Amino acid sequence: MPAVVTAPAKTAKADSGILDLLADWRIVALLGALCDGPLTRAELHGHAADLSDSTFDRKVKRLKDRGLIAGRQQSTRPYRCNSYALTRVGVDLLEVADVVEGWEMGACTSTRRHAKGALAKLIADPINGEILWALSEDELTRTLLERRLPGRARATLERRTSTLQEVGLIERRPAADHREARYALTVHGRRAGAAVVAAARWHWRWTPQHVPLLASDVPGLICLIAPLVHTSDEVEGTCLLHVEPMPAAPARPHVHLSVAGRRLTPLPLGSTRPLSARVHAATAACWEALWRGDPQRIVVEGDRALAQAVLAGLARALR
Repeated sequence: MPAVVTAPAKTAKADSGILDLLADWRIVALLGALCDGPLTRAELHGHAADLSDSTFDRKVKRLKDRGLIAGRQQSTRPYRCNSYALTRVGVDLLEVADVVEGWEMGACTSTRRHAKGALAKLIADPINGEILWALSEDELTRTLLERRLPGRARATLERRTSTLQEVGLIERRPAADHREARYALTVHGRRAGAAVVAAARWHWRWTPQHVPLLASDVPGLICLIAPLVHTSDEVEGTCLLHVEPMPAAPARPHVHLSVAGRRLTPLPLGSTRPLSARVHAATAACWEALWRGDPQRIVVEGDRALAQAVLAGLARALR
């Protein structure tokens, strides 16, 4: 275990969340360098020797302001940091960084190599996140995508879809009848859900006062990863997952899921299909259940075996 000290995470500014920080691979490298114990400023700078003193100091300040590292002081020089150490917050963030790196490596092996952190930066961008979420349930033409995201300009969506297509997170499927082509998520685009869940869990644990939109949208995440899910048990039915929404959150509070043939399929909003099971939980408890497959803090009504098979299948898809 790395040597750690306790320091509270500070309120983050309104940004796209911790994924944006993890897109900076030098930041991750500095955190990783502290895993084996505290380092002096000179020792820590040695792990990012290509950075100027001023740039290095800015990155260290960013880590301190986030509560990810803490400075230790010499008793003889109380106003100057002698060394730096990871906090508990930073240790947990390195776990998120491992998940993000694993997802990036998997995506790169099937498409092409990208600069470190490039894919994390893309999904951290709010507009790109909106596009991925909009495509989570169905393929969409550019016209339908514009309708789904009315606050975004056409030129902006064209640039972003082109970039996401280039890196292999979405694909453009030509229409056989010469109608407008449709955009769809690739497997690697859907597997970005693992990075989102890991980051969301971190936010709910350490910065509940600052939770980005994607970290509050459990139903949206489930729609994103549902095609990757295989339930291990021979169970069938319809499960309603209801999540207590954040105040003023635009995300929908629930999702209907059909389980048949060991597959998980989200149903349209307003589905009237008879329910076999209902699952209720706070948002933070849902992220824990999805990450660990542990339903301890989740209330289940009805077919418990069906509900547990759904949660276990979702958890496996995120690994």
